[in-house]
Amino acid sequence: MKSKIARHLQDVHAEELEVAKVLSLPKRSKERRRQWQNLTNKGDYSHNYKVLEHDDGIVIPKYRKKEAEIDNYVPCQHCLGLYLKKDLWKHVKSHDVKDADNNLPRAHRRQPQIMGKLLLPSKHSKPLTSLIECMQDDKITHAASQDSLVTAFGERLMDQYGDKQHLWAMVSQRLRELGRLLLVAKQSFVKKDLKGLLHPKEFDFVVQCVRDVAGYNPDDHSYQIPTLAMRLGGSLKKCANILLSEAIKSEDEELQRIGKQYLILHDAEFSKVSAKAKKVLDKQKFNAPKTVPLCEDVSTLHSYLIAQASAYLTLPQTETNYSCMVQVCLSLIILFNRKRSGEAERLKMEEYKRGLLSGTPDDEVLETLTNFERSLVNKFSRIETEGKRGRKVAIIVTDTCREYIEYCLQARTLLNIKSDYLFAKPFPSMYPYRGCDAIRKHAIESGAKHPSHLTSTKLRKHLATMSQIMQLSEGSQDMLADFMGHSIRVHREFYRLPLDVLHKAKIAKVLLAINSGSVQGMKGKSLEEIEVDDQGMDNYANKLHEQLVYV
Repeated sequence: MKSKIARHLQDVHAEELEVAKVLSLPKRSKERRRQWQNLTNKGDYSHNYKVLEHDDGIVIPKYRKKEAEIDNYVPCQHCLGLYLKKDLWKHVKSHDVKDADNNLPRAHRRQPQIMGKLLLPSKHSKPLTSLIECMQDDKITHAASQDSLVTAFGERLMDQYGDKQHLWAMVSQRLRELGRLLLVAKQSFVKKDLKGLLHPKEFDFVVQCVRDVAGYNPDDHSYQIPTLAMRLGGSLKKCANILLSEAIKSEDEELQRIGKQYLILHDAEFSKVSAKAKKVLDKQKFNAPKTVPLCEDVSTLHSYLIAQASAYLTLPQTETNYSCMVQVCLSLIILFNRKRSGEAERLKMEEYKRGLLSGTPDDEVLETLTNFERSLVNKFSRIETEGKRGRKVAIIVTDTCREYIEYCLQARTLLNIKSDYLFAKPFPSMYPYRGCDAIRKHAIESGAKHPSHLTSTKLRKHLATMSQIMQLSEGSQDMLADFMGHSIRVHREFYRLPLDVLHKAKIAKVLLAINSGSVQGMKGKSLEEIEVDDQGMDNYANKLHEQLVYV
């Protein structure tokens, strides 16, 4: 290591091209000093890269602080100097790179740490590296990204979900959960990695760590975050399976024995965590209010969206107007079709165009329809997109909504928006607007009485509730469930009329008829056909009053 690097370069490397260029500059000039500094930074960066890549040696930052760990340093994307993360933004401001930054994605222009991390060596695959760079930069992420078993778990998740950007948040959540577990374990655990935790001797300690992370209260056997305890159980089992797979590949018999014994213990004993967490979760849901939107609020929101879209049609196709119009169209699609917000927001341009070009139905099919149904076939378009679990779901677009979307498509051309998504954000983002955010915003602005009830999930329940009131046939229910993107079993089990309404409206009639003594003449009738007149109600009330007086 040379303390006078400029003198060393001048004496030893004067014939090299880069050094010769610096020597040609006037002595003691500002430019010559800056070029010497750039050469020094390049050499330091090359040295630091090798040290970080092989975990061996001492890094050379620009300014060293005794209390700062090496993980707190990031190189500058412009000069390659190594600076503290919290101070990097100050240094980047000294570089006059405004014109160059305009070519970068907007998210990276004001986040020099993201660009600096790209210059550091990575031991992970490109998809996992991209995910880790997007995660919150704190101790939890660092603990997860530095553990080989956790990152192996992340690699497998990215192999499964890496092509679906909207599921990256779920993958990062799983990794951060294991990172939190590691931080708790490291407070009293000698072996500092997850591999050391997945040992039969440490199983009880692992259970205690999971309880600590999930906020377990031994007094009433409750969890602050019961779902976290359940998810950690699944993640730990998958990590143990990964460990066992690697042991089999490397023919490590001892590690195989450890992995198999841990999995046996996990299957037999971890239920004392997951079962109690499940009870806590069920208790929280037991008396939770089950609300569906009011028909009045649905109508209010629909009228508001149509009014907003009609107003934007008369305005210039600017970026602001485009953003507002796209979110209105997205909300209309979700509201009309009762689709999951994610299914609607991820609708692709090619899927939309393919749906518009779909051929006309067979004449024999049209003859089976009523005149009103034929008119609907001509007015509406059907678009197919990917739904939950890869299931194909349909989206119906009205002719009015097609007119609004055409405005957005024209604006996309003017604004040079090249995203694959139909409801894409303006450049430079390549991703769509979030459907849940759009419909929440418009629900509040519409003046609905209960805007919090106007969500995509509750709107789906509202559709299922209304369909049960209509008493659709089995075939019609199958068709509706297929359109909504789930099975008929799910439709009946989760999208049914609330039990409080059923009990009060249907079962109460039977109880009133029995207790009032007016059962005669009800043989063979269904619940819908049973009626209790006012006299029957009065008889029941009188009998109940007499019983109370007698007591």
